[in-house]
Amino acid sequence: MHRDLPITETKIVEFLKRFEDASATRFFANVVGMIHPNALFRFTDGDYRGLEAIQRAFESTWTQDIVDELYYLSDIEVVSVDTSSAVVTFHFNWSGAGPHGSFQIVGRGTSLLALHDGKLKVMVEHLSL
Repeated sequence: MHRDLPITETKIVEFLKRFEDASATRFFANVVGMIHPNALFRFTDGDYRGLEAIQRAFESTWTQDIVDELYYLSDIEVVSVDTSSAVVTFHFNWSGAGPHGSFQIVGRGTSLLALHDGKLKVMVEHLSL
């Protein structure tokens, strides 16, 4: 029996907030426990399957020298929930100042969250501009 059941919209939004906060630390060790071992992350620049590939993608982004960085999710919509998974859509917002000046990016995302070892984890994440 999963100790986190039932999956609720509130738990999903709280999970996404924790994932967002953990990502903001720029340390993969803080997010790895929230990602399914067989996860697939699809970004504009390609697909990353498994924790090692996902780690490389995160750390490549984090090597960018960004000042006043802000990253957050908005317009979160829980599309589907069952006893072991959920599908969520959202907008991601990323802004700051880098080597080429200030930037502000708004894109769309979809995540499949799944229970794994009794905890919600990201199984699939697709971000696009």
